[in-house]
Amino acid sequence: ELLLAAGQIKLDSGDAARVVEIMASVLGLRETSTEALSLLDAAQVRLGFHDALSQTLSKRIELETEDELRVELARRLGSLLEDVLGRAADAEPVWQRLLEISPTDEVALERLSKVYERQGHSSDLVGLLERRIDASSQPEERRELRMQLASLHREGMKDRASEIDTLRALLEEVPADDDAMAALARAYVAEERWADA
Repeated sequence: ELLLAAGQIKLDSGDAARVVEIMASVLGLRETSTEALSLLDAAQVRLGFHDALSQTLSKRIELETEDELRVELARRLGSLLEDVLGRAADAEPVWQRLLEISPTDEVALERLSKVYERQGHSSDLVGLLERRIDASSQPEERRELRMQLASLHREGMKDRASEIDTLRALLEEVPADDDAMAALARAYVAEERWADA
C-alpha cells in the first residue's frame, strides 16, 4: 500500500520514471496488482514507452473483471499496436478479443475489417461486414457497407448470387438507390438473368 501511495505521489509530481521503478517493485511482490498496473500504464504513457505499455495493457485486460474497462483497454491496446507500433498483425487478435467481450463494438468491427482487407481474407471480411451491417443504426453507413459487401462478393469471392442478394437487401431498405439498382442490373446481366435485369 505504501509503495502504491508513493507511486501515485510521484506520478502526480511528474516523475513518471520513478513510478516505473516503484511499480516494478510492487509487481515483483504482487504481479496481479491492478492498482500497480494502472499506475504503470499512466507512467508509460507519459514516458512514451510504447512496447512496455503494450505488455502492461495486455496484462490489465487479462486481470480486469469489468467489461466496460476491458473494452476501453482493448481499444487502447489495438490502436497502440496498429497505429503507433505499426504491428497490425499483432493487433488482429486484440480486435477479435474485443469482439468476444463486446460483439457489436463498432471500433473493433471497423478495425478488424481493415486488417482482413489488407491481408486479403475475403471470407473473414464478408462475415465482419455482415456483422457491421447488423450493428449499424445509421442508414447511410449500412448502405455503404452493403455496397462494399456486394463488391467483395463480386470481386473477391466471385459470388454473383451473394452480390445480388446483398444488393436486393440494400434496395429493400433504400428503394430509390440508383447506384445499387445499376449494380444489381449489371449483376443480373453477368448472370444472364435477362428477365430480372
